[in-house]
Amino acid sequence: MNSSVKVFIADDNELIKQGISSWLRGAQDYKLIGKASYWDEFIEKSKLHKYLIVISTIQWVLNEGRTEFKDYMKQNPSVKYMVIFNILEVQNISELLQLGIKGFINNSILKEEFIQALDKVHEGNHYFSSNIFQSTFSDIDVDVGEGDKDDTDHLTNREGEVLEMISHGLTTKEIASRLDISKRTVDGHRARLLSKIGVKNTAGLVRYALGYKVLKNN
Repeated sequence: MNSSVKVFIADDNELIKQGISSWLRGAQDYKLIGKASYWDEFIEKSKLHKYLIVISTIQWVLNEGRTEFKDYMKQNPSVKYMVIFNILEVQNISELLQLGIKGFINNSILKEEFIQALDKVHEGNHYFSSNIFQSTFSDIDVDVGEGDKDDTDHLTNREGEVLEMISHGLTTKEIASRLDISKRTVDGHRARLLSKIGVKNTAGLVRYALGYKVLKNN
């Protein structure tokens, strides 16, 4: 990266803020520019700083209000939001995807994966901590939301592979490399997935994959 990406932490958990701050101090491509504990403080400071990535816990986002958060995301489309979760909060992921959150990192990850998550989200991709996929979601009811298909039988094997990789946050280039196909072919699969599933974007594909248990362990 040519310049450091500006990161902001919005949360009232001091241990979370201290831990992330420590990791960011040693990250060459990222710079922590501010912290806030409460929503009003976060909004006020956001007027003073231009940042690209915001990090919170799932609990903080939900406690501060879904409507307020949704409005904030609409007013700040360039901001990429990441949340920290514990495994008991997995059931909230589908809802948060609909709110526009890009990254989901488990509270037990190590620094290496944290930086990898920042890289993915900064590039505009979704990122899901590998810890999420240790569960098969068999005990979790995930609302698929938009989309009118009730299973994955209408997808080809290759479309299923592409869907899984998209949902894991892989870029078009990475998918093409793994499957040994061209980027144009990947784009074609993506377009057909959007059409077949009946969703408008990557977030919709991820919600669909979560709801119908397409995702597997990395």
